Amino acid sequence: TNGQPVFVYGSLLWRSVVQVLLGRVPKARPALLSGHERRRIRGQHFPGVVEVDPHSTDTLPVRGLVLEDLSEHEAAIFDEFEDDEYDKRFIALHILHFDADQDQYRAWATGASSAEDRLLVEKNGIESLKAWVYVWTDNGQIDDVLWKPARDFKPYENSYLRMCGEFVRSEIPQELRTASLARGGGLDELCLSGGRANLTSTVEDAMSLLRGSDSQAPTNNLCLAASGDAISVAVEVAQHLETSGVARISRIATSGVADDDADIGSAEGRLKRRSRAQLYVYMARDR
Repeated sequence: TNGQPVFVYGSLLWRSVVQVLLGRVPKARPALLSGHERRRIRGQHFPGVVEVDPHSTDTLPVRGLVLEDLSEHEAAIFDEFEDDEYDKRFIALHILHFDADQDQYRAWATGASSAEDRLLVEKNGIESLKAWVYVWTDNGQIDDVLWKPARDFKPYENSYLRMCGEFVRSEIPQELRTASLARGGGLDELCLSGGRANLTSTVEDAMSLLRGSDSQAPTNNLCLAASGDAISVAVEVAQHLETSGVARISRIATSGVADDDADIGSAEGRLKRRSRAQLYVYMARDR
């Protein structure tokens, strides 16, 4: 796919995911794929597009982004990343032109398709472009519901990024790993929990990962994952790394129990929520 566009429509719409895989976020253009639906895959957080009747009035085109400046190594990383159940096909897309920045394009692409999208496809004169699309082929794993990022991906983004970091670290050929890491890809995690987290030792551990050693390449991206009382320590570690000029905070995410999971009016409920709260601070190494 080197030099040829790739249409992304699932987890690869997220800057955080692509940054870990490639070490950069390629420029994108919004596009629509007709004759397909973006379905949920059973037991997974990523979707698959499947062929459907293009003439059905119930079918809406799939929203996504076209990446047109992938290098040979980057295209190969995508090929390695996608499961064997995907078949890569060269399909005609409809390119949209509207005044927005890259983040707004991504927000649009992760939204639900609309009847207006179908009208745009049917409109004469809209730009057409062929691109590589990863089409899901195992119908036995496809659910009969559309993939919804807010339900199927966003709550699991942090664990998904951890999986992407493991993928770069140990599941791709050395040549592709080297290319990703040279660009700033990859992700390592440093876990802090409860009262066992110590500020000084955690700073030392983080510094060691970010600076590397004779036997270990430096980590480009580090996630400080903290829970309970260790959350305050993670915040101090992140501030220290920024002040020292070693790394900068690139993303902060939180998670916790739902309000009805604990009686927040009681001391026991508040303690339960605090112990189960999670903070994820992503640090990008200053290069």
